[in-house]
Amino acid sequence: MKIFNIENGERKVYIQMSDIMMLNRTGRPILDSIYEKISTGIIAADGSDRMDFVKFSQSKEIEFFESMDWIIDYKRIRDVSEEEIKAKCQEISTEMNQIANRIEAMSDEEKREHQLLASRYDLLDHKMKCLAEILLIKQGHQQMSFPVVPDSDGFSFVGDNNCDYEIRISLDPNKLLLFRKDGRKLTNDEIIPQGFLQAGLSIAIMERVQSDEFFGDYEMSNSLSEDGRYLVMEFKVKCHENDGEDKAEKSGIKKLIKKLFNKVRK
Repeated sequence: MKIFNIENGERKVYIQMSDIMMLNRTGRPILDSIYEKISTGIIAADGSDRMDFVKFSQSKEIEFFESMDWIIDYKRIRDVSEEEIKAKCQEISTEMNQIANRIEAMSDEEKREHQLLASRYDLLDHKMKCLAEILLIKQGHQQMSFPVVPDSDGFSFVGDNNCDYEIRISLDPNKLLLFRKDGRKLTNDEIIPQGFLQAGLSIAIMERVQSDEFFGDYEMSNSLSEDGRYLVMEFKVKCHENDGEDKAEKSGIKKLIKKLFNKVRK
């Protein structure tokens, strides 16, 4: 999976270790800067770090990964419906079967001459597995540790010009990040305007509920990011399908906002 993002005015790309490992297996040429970055790190032999992300910042690195159409672009697929993802998996499966049939009908010499076809099959298989993982994430059956940075294409609440803070959705859609506009770290005696915090949480939750067409009971936890720059507000929901009763939905959302605000304020 790859995630393109803009941070402090600069474009970045996050690549999952599973994709980097797949890239190594293909035997395709890799930029020296990419190879140096992954070769100096520690890769778990058991593949336990395959879901982790590695950040790349150089323009040539970003262009390199843009050209890799077999690596799933998270931002392009995250809002796609489950039905569309399943349909895409079926398309990939059909192409894989066609390739397998072609290879099976070849002689040994022809197979050696058409190694790129076998490589295409492996890349399609990898792509379909990644789509299946995204489907599991959307259904709540699997978790993923996204980079703790604001999503440059997501929800943002900045308040007025006198407010020193901003709230943005993280790359993880279940996390909101509160941070200082000037980029300084948050301190232990930080005094965050409660009106700003309540308004930002209210709007963010309303947007989430409306986009997901679900409402229900939420649990929320707060923590400071490792670099001290972000107050990470994570919320989890036990969803119930909207029964169409506006009154019940609005009442549930109001209780939710009050509950979240009280928990953050403590």
